[in-house]
Amino acid sequence: MAGATIIRLAGPEDHGAIAAMNRAMDLFYNPELPPSSADEVSALMRRIETDDHLGSLVALAFSEGRPVGIAFFVLVHPGRRLGGVLFVKDLFVVEDMRGAGTGEALMGFLARFARDKGITRIDLTAEPQNAGAQRFYERLGMKVRPAIYYRLEGEGVDALAGEGRGDAPGFIPPPDPPH
Repeated sequence: MAGATIIRLAGPEDHGAIAAMNRAMDLFYNPELPPSSADEVSALMRRIETDDHLGSLVALAFSEGRPVGIAFFVLVHPGRRLGGVLFVKDLFVVEDMRGAGTGEALMGFLARFARDKGITRIDLTAEPQNAGAQRFYERLGMKVRPAIYYRLEGEGVDALAGEGRGDAPGFIPPPDPPH
């Protein structure tokens, strides 16, 4: 019988576990692409941990010391009269732990984290073809909110930013993070 699932916020000591979970997620969602390397994941995590402007958080689920689930999320405070949003960018559970309550435990952890921070809403997206994820979120009581989801990537970001040279009209560079 499997031990209890332990869920906690990830810290610098968890880069290896995050890399392992990211690899599993990459292979599950994009098997035709090579997964990100552990070094790439660690470099990203170090960047997130040292740049105050990157508000990314990671929750990890462990069973018997093995990472079995992960959630990448951010806290956002939009608009007036809103208590803020916890936005889940990715939630993933390893295949052999699906149906064992790990995903629900991760979402419960996120709900408690949100509530403790005064956040009153959780938002996320699910791929249209991922019927299992849709059933899971609806079983938790989440409601589908019609919206159009936009994305700008790579060269599009560079073009909008003025080729990354800071020459876009009205460009004011952000301040350097405090050290």
